[in-house]
Amino acid sequence: MKHDPQRPRADVELHIDSLVLEGVPQAHHHRVAASLQAELAQLVERDGLEPGAMSGRQLDTVNGGHLPASARETPERLGAALARAIHRELSR
Repeated sequence: MKHDPQRPRADVELHIDSLVLEGVPQAHHHRVAASLQAELAQLVERDGLEPGAMSGRQLDTVNGGHLPASARETPERLGAALARAIHRELSR
């Protein structure tokens, strides 16, 4: 979904209480989180979210689903893949 330049953007505030990274070495958690944050910000900036998509909405969990092996090659790729999964969920 591309952002319609004729439609004004709404401010989006997203708070992630915790990020559970099973099977990821603790030493990589910060890199995964930084990559996730950067990629998610880019996705929301580029594609936006449907108006009202998050109005009063709270997600308790977002499952990253099955990620291809290439997404797990580096902490940065993993963070970006998780950001895309979160963005898909938020865009529903």
